[in-house]
Formats: sequence, C-alpha cells, structure tokens
Amino acid sequence: MTTDRHERIDQYLDGALSDAERKQFESDLQSDPELAKLLELHRAVDNALSDRHEKAVERTLQDIRQNRLQRNWSLTLFFRQRPALAAAAAIALLIVAGWFLWNPGGTAEPNKLFTQYFESGTAELTQMSGNSEQLLVAGEQAYNGQRFHEALDLFEEFLRLQADRSDVRLMAGKAALASGEWEKAAEHFTLLEPDPAYRQEGRWQKSLALLAQGQYDACRELLRQVEGRRAEKAAELLEQLDNLR
Repeated sequence: MTTDRHERIDQYLDGALSDAERKQFESDLQSDPELAKLLELHRAVDNALSDRHEKAVERTLQDIRQNRLQRNWSLTLFFRQRPALAAAAAIALLIVAGWFLWNPGGTAEPNKLFTQYFESGTAELTQMSGNSEQLLVAGEQAYNGQRFHEALDLFEEFLRLQADRSDVRLMAGKAALASGEWEKAAEHFTLLEPDPAYRQEGRWQKSLALLAQGQYDACRELLRQVEGRRAEKAAELLEQLDNLR
C-alpha cells in the first residue's frame, strides 16, 4: 500500500495522471493527512535534488521513476534486476537525509519557510452576471475544496475572457503556488504589479514563489519592497533567510 502511494505521488508530480485520476488524488489529499505529508516530502526531496544540482543522482531517480511507471514492477523486483540503480537511489536518499538532518543552511529550511508562510486561505471572489461568472463559481468551489490544479485551470480560463480581474489573478497565482507550479505563480503575481490595490500582495506572494524555487537573492530583493499589511511578515521572513547564509 505504501509503494502504491509513492507511485501515485510520483505520477501526480510528473503530470502522468489523467484528469480523473488527478482529481481523485487531490480529493484523497483532503481526507488523508498522511498522504498530504508524503506529498510534501516528495516535493522537498525533488527541490533538494534540483537546488543542489545533483544532476547525476536526479537522473538516476528519474530512471527509476520512469521504469516503474512504464513496467509496473514492484520495488523489490525492480531493485533485484537493477542493483546499480538501487544503490544509486539509496545513496541519493542518504544524501537528502543528510541535508535535512545536518545542514541547517540547505534547502530543507527554505522549504519549511515556504510551508510556514504560505497560506492558501479561501477564495471569495466578486461575482456578476454572465456566463464567465460560472467559471468563478466553479473555481471558488475547487479552490475551497483544495482541488488547486482544477481551480487554477478554471481561473485561467476566466482570465482569458477577463484579463483585468486582479482579484482572480491573485487567486490563480495562489492556486499555482498550492499546486507547486512556482514559475506560473510568479508570472501571475508579476502581472499584479501595475494594480496599486494588489501590488503589495502580489509582491509578497511572488516572494514565496521565488523562495520555493530556491531563488533566494531575488526573494530577498523583493521582500525588501513589500509594504503595507505584509511588511512585517516580509521583514520577518527576510531575517530568517539572512540567518541561513
């Protein structure tokens, strides 16, 4: 059962699930805290490998993942037939474990900081008459049900019709953050910059997207620009990032 969970998480992160499977997985996340924790662990490991530029080890893990998806082998059988890859995977896991346990300045801490500061909140968008508003209703329901991938798709579809809705743009960015789509989130928040009413919130949320991507210098620079109600949180996060140097 544990192996099945890890396989589903791998497929989810790789975008290998069908729409129906993805929706079911996101539904399971709401009712299964253990599955949600496993997902965060997988994301942390992926971020650690990527941020440390351990490309050879990462490629090995990708090979393991790809073979597992294509051939539906059990882990035991796979490692019997691929001892070299098994050893490499074990080494990779030891490396990652070492970073988490003994390297307070590594990726583990920034990843924890993102989890600490990001708040998905709830979606409460102003609705008017019109067919496009049905997208907002569905997007709100998906977001508040923590089906963030689905919510992102719906919000972006709405924005293709009404690109000037900054409130929807903000929620699209937050849905992208909650889905782990950091670059897409940053793009949405950047587009809030011309709107004075949403500029500061956009900067704060974009700084979290940069943090999640490991772009710490850019994150620090943006945090220094945050004003208004998020200024105190921005200063607090900036101090914690500076302490990791």
